[in-house]
Amino acid sequence: APVQPAAQGSEAFEQRARSMLAQGDANTAREVLAAALVVYPRSKALRSLYYVATALAALQDGEVVLATSQLETALAHHEQCTEAAKVLDHVRKHGAANTDKLRQVFR
Repeated sequence: APVQPAAQGSEAFEQRARSMLAQGDANTAREVLAAALVVYPRSKALRSLYYVATALAALQDGEVVLATSQLETALAHHEQCTEAAKVLDHVRKHGAANTDKLRQVFR
């Protein structure tokens, strides 16, 4: 198999943020994404992931309403953001319960 080149530019930020979200570190992922958006303000993928990270941080604090609105915003920016859709579905069914399960969405 050909060796994949290291992720360039916005994709490198996206991969770092995803691995942090997979580890349950939503706050650090959000900081990485905020910094990335300064450099790549038009990236739909980064912006939607930023809203997902914000939602996951809110869920960790039990703030279901805030999390729901952030996930809806993520999907409004980038309707192909499958993670936002999966997390939103989880929140609508379970609220802030079992948020550890959401980590596997990013693996």
